[in-house]
Amino acid sequence: MKCKICDEKIEKEDLEYTWYTFSGKQVHDSCYSEQIEYASRVEKFGPGGNESTLFNEDFNFSEPGESLPEPIKKIEWISTDAWRGYTDWKLQDGFEAVADGWVTGVPDETTSRKARLGDLFEDLKEGKIVPPIDIFWVFGITSNIFSQSSSVVVRKKDKKKLAKWLEEIGTNVGKLSDDFN
Repeated sequence: MKCKICDEKIEKEDLEYTWYTFSGKQVHDSCYSEQIEYASRVEKFGPGGNESTLFNEDFNFSEPGESLPEPIKKIEWISTDAWRGYTDWKLQDGFEAVADGWVTGVPDETTSRKARLGDLFEDLKEGKIVPPIDIFWVFGITSNIFSQSSSVVVRKKDKKKLAKWLEEIGTNVGKLSDDFN
């Protein structure tokens, strides 16, 4: 039997130290651990509390053995050329991205709008603001080490409630979307 990631043989004595992918393929423990570094993340914020899940196309790292987290149906790498690209997601039925683009950890004068996204995210994470619905903020790697691809996702039935809540906290869906680009 071969490891799905490195394609090397899994020795019999190593079988108890392997992981299974969503598709049932075995992976060396070391290969599994390396995958966490490039994982995507869903941060769920809502009236029931906050929750964070690390995942990639093969594993749910936060809850091993579980499937992809809500609202993710599939994860993909989108190549923009031979060296660059970004993570993208297909969503489960009933969900919609209301804003997406990229975020950076160190906004400067050319990306000051990204600071507003960071402030909103931190306020949600710290519980300073609590949305009346579940908001799923999804992050993934890009080829730019200073940026991450990102989407804000809600259930389609909750879009009007999101719009009303954003107005109440001094912003709107349009501004949120603009800040990602």
